[in-house]
Amino acid sequence: MGSFPQFDSKDEDPNVTPGQGNDDASLEHSSFPDSSDELADSFRKDPSDNPFSGTVESANTEDVSVLFDANRESHAAASKEDILDAVHGLARIARENGLDFFHTKFVMVTPEEISDIAAMEGFMERYPHWHWGMESEKQRFNYKTGNGKIFELVINNDPSVAYLVTSNTLMEQILVIAHVYAHVDFFKNNPEFQHSNRDMVQTMSSHASYIRRMIQKHGEEQVEGFIDDVLALTELIEPLRDFVNYPFGLKDDQETDQDGDGKNDLTLDPHLDAIVRTGRKDDDKNKKDDNSPYIDGEVHPTRDILRLVGKFSENIEPWQENILHMLIEEAEYFVPQMKTKIMNEGWATFWHHRMLIDGDILQQQDSSSFAILNAGVLAMPPGSFNPYYVGYKLFLHIEEKYGLEECFRARATYDDIGFIHKYMDKEFIDKEGLYSFVYNDYMERNEIESRDVRKVKDQLTQSLLNAGRPRIYAIGMNHRNSGALLLEHRTDENEPPELDMKKANFAIQSLAR
Repeated sequence: MGSFPQFDSKDEDPNVTPGQGNDDASLEHSSFPDSSDELADSFRKDPSDNPFSGTVESANTEDVSVLFDANRESHAAASKEDILDAVHGLARIARENGLDFFHTKFVMVTPEEISDIAAMEGFMERYPHWHWGMESEKQRFNYKTGNGKIFELVINNDPSVAYLVTSNTLMEQILVIAHVYAHVDFFKNNPEFQHSNRDMVQTMSSHASYIRRMIQKHGEEQVEGFIDDVLALTELIEPLRDFVNYPFGLKDDQETDQDGDGKNDLTLDPHLDAIVRTGRKDDDKNKKDDNSPYIDGEVHPTRDILRLVGKFSENIEPWQENILHMLIEEAEYFVPQMKTKIMNEGWATFWHHRMLIDGDILQQQDSSSFAILNAGVLAMPPGSFNPYYVGYKLFLHIEEKYGLEECFRARATYDDIGFIHKYMDKEFIDKEGLYSFVYNDYMERNEIESRDVRKVKDQLTQSLLNAGRPRIYAIGMNHRNSGALLLEHRTDENEPPELDMKKANFAIQSLAR
């Protein structure tokens, strides 16, 4: 899901020349409930009753003159016809510039509705849970107080789904549409997204339908409580699972009965205990003696802890296991976006500049509004980090130094860490005034440490490792024959931050339940 401070272009036939035909469009309009209670109730209904089910179809149009109309009403609310013209015109311009994107459906929503959708991570329908109402209230409060105007949301799907806010001016809609097409191009072509579920909209709807049925069958308290525990643990997954074939489960020598009692004792105790071991050095009291008579249940070290528990625990009901795997699938869907935030936002910002300014779409009456909006998008005060700014500037640097073709190659090759290591050179760091920093305990503040290229890049990429989260591995089940799951937090100078033990204890409690 992209979220730029965000109608309808079909994925064209590869045999059709860009700009010729196959530019049909559709608009969807919603009428979303006004309160969080109504919002929750609406998602307990059958998907066919979803308030987003209404659609308005529009005929094909070849008239895109509004994009180049020097007298257009850029500061007024945009009409449906003008937005359709912008959708088709920008689709053709984007393709002529080399962008390759999925068919994209644009949904018209009000400012209140976009707050509710953002609370549900960009999707129109999610499973019933108090979390969505809480997030919706936060989003609406931020909007009302001027601290969180959302211009755009776009979902990685095929067809992709993006939202246009009805209160935006025509200039803002044009800017957002250009930004969205670049996001969808990135979704389609970046390697991190190649294993994505491209039908996630329907998948989310199916998950919601199943969970509603389980609530009816087992009760809201039991189902919601289980979901609470799983959501507290959704970081305990393997983010590289689609790229690396890691061994999973018990090691081969654990498949047989080793203590001669006729049991292999390989399932987790119903009253699961868990032990966290920090650091890389073995704790002597937990260290397994090769001649010990007990079964350690040693597993191939894995970050797929949730799957491991789902596979081996005897205390999990079939409906719980189903919900567990649904929530794992939803968590994994967002991993590529965490790994490419700088590139994805930089690419979209790079292209909305290129299409609107270099393509002469930005008119004189747009200039001041565009400058104010764009300044907000790219603002990066000293001591802060803005992925839009860094990604945009780095793509400009690549184009200037290596040409536009290298920008396309970078977009189709790297995640954020590889992107930074490959292209963030001394020239860029000096030009942008980047530096590494250290915390001064005496002065109680961060201070500049170095402008050395390696130190700057290492500190930045270290913060991006695993999205800045600790890396936890399962390394043993039935530890010392106690029914305990043995976890290890691995840390060194190149690893993400140390554990927050207060939060870790809460997570362990959820894992135990």
